[in-house]
Amino acid sequence: MLAYSTPFSTALVGGTILALAVSMAAGAKVRPSAIAGQWYTSDPKALAAELDGYLSKVPEAEGATPLGIIVPHAGFMYSGQCAAHGFKRLAGSDYKRVVILAPSHHAAFSGASIADADAYETPLGQVMLDRKACDKLLESPLVSSKPGVHRHEHSLEIELPFLQRVLAEGFTIVPLVIGQIDRKTAGELGALIAPLLDDDTVLVTSSDFTHYGHRFGYLPFSTDVDENLRKLDGGAIEHIVGLDIDGFMAYCDETGATICGQRPIAVAMAAIAAKGATGQLLNYDSSGRVTGDWGDCVQYAAIGFFPSGERTESPEAEESETGEESVTTTPPPSPAGPDEPPHLTVAEQKTLLSLARDTLEMHLREKRRPDPADYDVTDTLREMRGVFVTLEQNGRLRGCIGYIEGRVPVFEGIIENAVNAATRDPRFPPMSADEIDKTDIEISVMTPLRLIDDPSIVTPGRHGLYIRKGFNSGLLLPQVAVEWGWGRVEFLEQTCRKAGLPRDAWKEGAEIYTFEAQVFGEHE
Repeated sequence: MLAYSTPFSTALVGGTILALAVSMAAGAKVRPSAIAGQWYTSDPKALAAELDGYLSKVPEAEGATPLGIIVPHAGFMYSGQCAAHGFKRLAGSDYKRVVILAPSHHAAFSGASIADADAYETPLGQVMLDRKACDKLLESPLVSSKPGVHRHEHSLEIELPFLQRVLAEGFTIVPLVIGQIDRKTAGELGALIAPLLDDDTVLVTSSDFTHYGHRFGYLPFSTDVDENLRKLDGGAIEHIVGLDIDGFMAYCDETGATICGQRPIAVAMAAIAAKGATGQLLNYDSSGRVTGDWGDCVQYAAIGFFPSGERTESPEAEESETGEESVTTTPPPSPAGPDEPPHLTVAEQKTLLSLARDTLEMHLREKRRPDPADYDVTDTLREMRGVFVTLEQNGRLRGCIGYIEGRVPVFEGIIENAVNAATRDPRFPPMSADEIDKTDIEISVMTPLRLIDDPSIVTPGRHGLYIRKGFNSGLLLPQVAVEWGWGRVEFLEQTCRKAGLPRDAWKEGAEIYTFEAQVFGEHE
């Protein structure tokens, strides 16, 4: 059975965390967060700030509010910006109810399942289920309530914090996790859901797109990976925006495209088709852009469904030479001038290294994380800055992941990326507890990225580089050039190679960003 929490919630109001008693009958069931502190920060204030940051980078769009959206469900550090392109379209709407369709990653079953709960909980508070609508759906033999399906499932829960930031307080949800279904069942489930999609209800479908690489057992090509992935997903997206269910499901079967939410998408298409809608791609992105590693990567798309005849132009869309729409990703920030490194004191450096070390110990041995309240977290360590955690063993890289931008406070970023570097770097298998003692930790605390026009100002040893062209991007920290003895030109070339670009791409239209970092490690 699910472990339910007591009906108590927190909310962010005017930057202050308030404790709120939720009005529920005695014995009400709350499905607690299964992923807070892992897929996203468990700190309510930091989480709200991170989501608002993603949303603020999406241009305002004029026109109709979507009847439904498809958004990704990876950790926010990977797919949050893409998801924001979908959720931003709901901001300011009058929607009071959300039907959510999500795939199952942990349990195999047929049909759809609704959690036996009265509310879902996230760090931003509790979201009530529309139990009347849920109970009505449960009357169908296609819909059941299977506790094991919901216990650890992230794909549905991860959409809730964004909804809590863009919709007015008090909205309800009808949350369905979709299992094994065929074309006929997709149509039947769509027909069950369609009547719920009134003027007060929006449909949110959770799905990542192609999962590429050895890690996912899917390698349909080995060259021009980013371009070929765009083409592969583009074929699926063409069927989706055209509400061609048969074509979409056949395309997935023929290509083997590893779109984890293809079944919820099929149900959503069936439900939304009855509303006379038309689809539109809002944004397309990849984890490869965030990590700089295209060997194992996951693709993301935000898609909107709008009333027919009211399709809006995406601010991110631009025309290709063929006249077909292509979508660019939101570029990283480019402040007008350089920002001074944080100049952490020795004591502050020791605090971050202790947090990173303790995080490795606790996460790998006990699956828990340290409490920041037990550490001397100064105001400087609460600043929003990009951070990277690098793990080495016997002088060789064992993992390195970080945030390019200041998405969370420095101390929170260190905790999150100590876990990420140890367990989620796609270049290495997850660390085990018996590796902890032979692992050295290095931390980089970054300045904001700065777009430059003159590559001659790049100074190896002082600057780190982030180079981007199209959907290709790569980042190298300042210390890398020193470790390898690179001069300016070779540093630029190697960053291009990291991005999967030709060595001389820095001369031919690539965007070049510099940053500085304060770098320190345990060996010092």
